[in-house]
Amino acid sequence: GRDDLALVQARWAFVNKDENLLTRLQNINLSFHFEVEQQVNGIFINFFGFNGTAGVWRIKALEDSGGWLERTTVEDMDIAVRAHLCGWKFIFLNDVKCLCELPETYEAYKKQQHRWHSGPMQLFRLCFVDVLRAK
Repeated sequence: GRDDLALVQARWAFVNKDENLLTRLQNINLSFHFEVEQQVNGIFINFFGFNGTAGVWRIKALEDSGGWLERTTVEDMDIAVRAHLCGWKFIFLNDVKCLCELPETYEAYKKQQHRWHSGPMQLFRLCFVDVLRAK
């Protein structure tokens, strides 16, 4: 019923969190991300990055924000920033859990982390001026 709502983001829950030491450590890290970062940012700042999964977007918000673009390796974060700059609001539901899997090998983890760390810098370069100009 909220016309300004662009995204409803649910929390991730991991089916393989106890597979090995690597998955247990990732579960701790990502649980903090959801329990603290996403929840607090959603409540007080009303902005958090879309996690690329476990979210539902309003089509009008996607269209109004320029659509899904493949200009970075973090398209999910890109659309979230652009939608926020267009004035759209997000809601994070910590009590709704969507099942996901964690990388179980160090090689897979390393690839994921490279994407998660290099992508935001690509996006920063593309959106920096827009963010400075935004209200």
